[in-house]
Amino acid sequence: MTAPISDPNNWQPSDLEKLRRRARQRKTKKNALIAAVSSSVVLGTLALVLVNSPGWVSLRDTFFKWAYGVEVLPKVILGFTTNITLTLVAGSSVAVLGLLLALVRTSRSPALTPFRFLATIYVDVFRGIPMILVILLIGFGIPALQIPGVTNEVLIL
Repeated sequence: MTAPISDPNNWQPSDLEKLRRRARQRKTKKNALIAAVSSSVVLGTLALVLVNSPGWVSLRDTFFKWAYGVEVLPKVILGFTTNITLTLVAGSSVAVLGLLLALVRTSRSPALTPFRFLATIYVDVFRGIPMILVILLIGFGIPALQIPGVTNEVLIL
């Protein structure tokens, strides 16, 4: 065991530690250079293959038209804001509904027993069904019921 350092402010790393630090720095720089070169080679090769492929002109004209992108940008921004709004509304609604279901499920009140059973069944069924089936059930099943007063708007469902 080494003796404790008498003055921590004057501590200097040993020659061996300095060698280790330099070796680690060289290895880090070497790894970064290898990563940069290999990434450049792979991305450059992919770009060359893509640009020189027979269908590049068709792909470029179909998906990468700047004029069309500028034209539809307001619609994209509107869709983005709608998406964010729906995310915020749905997130807060689900949080409230989940909290209510959790409170009902953990309740020991005899008066809430039927609601506790319904909440347990609801949670277990919807946790066990794949999400795509839940989306199809809500998207097509609820409008098919034709319940008066229930909207069939996609944004509401």
